[in-house]
Amino acid sequence: MVNLVLRRLIDEGRTSVRAIEEVTGRGESTVYRWLAGQTLPDVEDVYRMLRELPGEGVRQELLSALLADLP
Repeated sequence: MVNLVLRRLIDEGRTSVRAIEEVTGRGESTVYRWLAGQTLPDVEDVYRMLRELPGEGVRQELLSALLADLP
């Protein structure tokens, strides 16, 4: 679900692959693997995105997606 929310936020122009790269310190190929659902960001990456991605709505939607994935 996190990958779908990240993809939608990028498609809507509310964040970008570049912004995600900058806040997580991960490379472009890693971010694209997250977006494709091939891998998941680790806890530190998620924490950085929640703390540093601009826009309260962006952070809130990402947090909601993470919580929805919990059992």
